[in-house]
Amino acid sequence: MKILMLGWELPPLYAGGIGMVCYDLLKELSAKNIDVTYVMPFGPNNLEVPQINGKTAKVISAESFAPAINRITIQKIPTYIHAYQSPEQYTEEIAKLETIQGGAQNTSWVKKPLYGKNLFEEVDLFARRTYAFAQDIDFDVIHAHDWMTFPAAIGVADKTGKKFIAHVHNTIYDRYLGNASKHERDIEYNGLARADKIIAVSNYVKNCLVEKYGIDSGKIEVVHNAPNTLINASIGEEKTINITQDKVVLFTGRITVQKGPEYFVKCAKKVLEVAPNTTFIMAGSGDMLNDMINLAAKENIGHKFLFTGFYNMEQAKALYNRADCYVMPSVSEPFGIVPLEAMHHGTPTIVSKTSGCSEVLRHALRCDFWDTTQMANQVVSVLKY
Repeated sequence: MKILMLGWELPPLYAGGIGMVCYDLLKELSAKNIDVTYVMPFGPNNLEVPQINGKTAKVISAESFAPAINRITIQKIPTYIHAYQSPEQYTEEIAKLETIQGGAQNTSWVKKPLYGKNLFEEVDLFARRTYAFAQDIDFDVIHAHDWMTFPAAIGVADKTGKKFIAHVHNTIYDRYLGNASKHERDIEYNGLARADKIIAVSNYVKNCLVEKYGIDSGKIEVVHNAPNTLINASIGEEKTINITQDKVVLFTGRITVQKGPEYFVKCAKKVLEVAPNTTFIMAGSGDMLNDMINLAAKENIGHKFLFTGFYNMEQAKALYNRADCYVMPSVSEPFGIVPLEAMHHGTPTIVSKTSGCSEVLRHALRCDFWDTTQMANQVVSVLKY
C-alpha cells in the first residue's frame, strides 16, 4: 500500500502533539513496509519569524526535518501555515514579515504572489499546490490530519477518485471553545462530510463530531493515541534538574484557554495554603502566558511559580523526572498525550475529566477542570502520600 499523508508539522520542529503522533505513525507504517509520502507546509528558508509573544521561531528549512525513516518521503509545499495557527495570528505574522529588513534574499518572497492575504487563502494555496504535486505520484489512499489539510485532501480525492481518511486530533470547538469563525467551521465540516472514513483520537472527539457536525457515527473509528517514542526514548540516560528543595507540581503544554492554565494557578493558590513548601512549574508558551504570570503575581504566589517558556524534548524529560505531581486541567482536551509521558516517567498524574486520555488511563486521578478545590485536594494527597 502507498499512502499520501497530509500533515502540518513534524519533529524536530513542532508546536504540539499532532507532529509527534505523525512521526510515530510514519515509523510504524514504515515498519509494516508501507510507503508514505508525507506532505507538509514550509516557509522561506533561513528566516526568523517574529511571533506574537515577542519571541522568534525559525521557519522550517530544508535541513530541519525529522531523521530519515525508511520508505518515507517528505514533500515540502511552499506555503506559510503552521500548527494551531489562527486567522489573526496569520495576519499579524505576515504583517511583521513584510517589515523585516535585511536584503532581497530574506524579503523578496514577501513581494511575490506566493502567500495569501489571509489564512484561508493560504489554506487554499496549500490545497492547489498539493494537488499539483499529487498528480505526479502513485498512491492508494489519502490520509489528512485536521482542518488545514482537508481542502487539499478533498481536491486530490475528487480528482483521483482515491479514498480519503480524515484523522481528527481536535476540532474547532476544542481550540476556540466554540468561538471560531463560520469559515473555519465550514472548512472543517466539508472535510468531515467528504471523508470516506474518519479516525477520531477519542470517544470525546467522536461525540463532538456527531453532536456538533451531525456526522454519521458509523464512519468514525476511535483510535486512541499512545505515548510518543521520541520523548520516552533513552529514559535511563536522562538528566534531572535541581531547581528547588520544594515539592514540584508541573503543567506542560500550550498556554491557551483550551488547556485551562488559569485553573492550574487557582489550584496552586489553594495548595500553598496547606503545603507552602511547593513550587509550581508552568512549562510552555502561548497567548495566555503573560496573563498567567500576572495572575500568579495578583494572587501573591508569583515567587512560587516558574514559567519556562517554550521547552524541547530533552527539557521535558528533565521536568517530568523532577516533578512530584503532574496536572492537566484542560477545559477541552480531545486526547492529551502529555499525561502519558508524565506517567511513563513515574510522575503521579491528575487529569481533567473533559479529556480523551481519561478514557484509557486507569492509574491517574481525575477531576473537573473548574473544581479547583478538589484539584488542590488531589495535589496535596499526591504530594503527601
